[in-house]
Amino acid sequence: MRHLWRALTLIAKDPVLREQITGVANCIAREDLIIPPAVRAQLPPQVNSTYPSLSPQPDFAAVDSITQAFFQRGVPLGLYEACEINRWLFENKTRRDGQMSHIREFWNQLAPFHTAHGDNADFQALAGILAIDTEFRFDFANNNASVSQIGFTLSPAEEQQLRGILANGGIADQAARLLTSDSWPTSCVPVAKHWPGWVHLNQ
Repeated sequence: MRHLWRALTLIAKDPVLREQITGVANCIAREDLIIPPAVRAQLPPQVNSTYPSLSPQPDFAAVDSITQAFFQRGVPLGLYEACEINRWLFENKTRRDGQMSHIREFWNQLAPFHTAHGDNADFQALAGILAIDTEFRFDFANNNASVSQIGFTLSPAEEQQLRGILANGGIADQAARLLTSDSWPTSCVPVAKHWPGWVHLNQ
């Protein structure tokens, strides 16, 4: 998933790329996937509110164009990752401002790191993770976690500086929270740090 989080940062960082993939992002209404009223009436209320329709599906021509655009920038995306990017950009341009403003604001708040790390692939992935994983960002900002826990390396001084930028309720934190609320349905919790309970043996 590092490629997906790095791609999210590149969307913020690269206006040419952002314009290119915003232009091609597209979802198609699939009539065969519309939930019949009789079936919908039997669904729990939380399912009805979270999934009003299964009909909008990714346009695979758009997904292919997005895959190629990132591949040319050294970011190989899997199918799921490219479809997620397609969904983000399509929903952003049809329901919001079309500029991915929240991730751009988050990246702008990391400006003190742009010169030393802005073009570093690992830091770009880290920035994406810190943008989407609310729990880890909170723990990190409150000195209860280190980026080394998720495979990244910053000096102790850099970690402290980054914690200040990501302070709970600050501009970066608010932008990240708006990004996640805009980009994921309420039933989804985007995370980057593995939770042991996801994989277990039923004994």
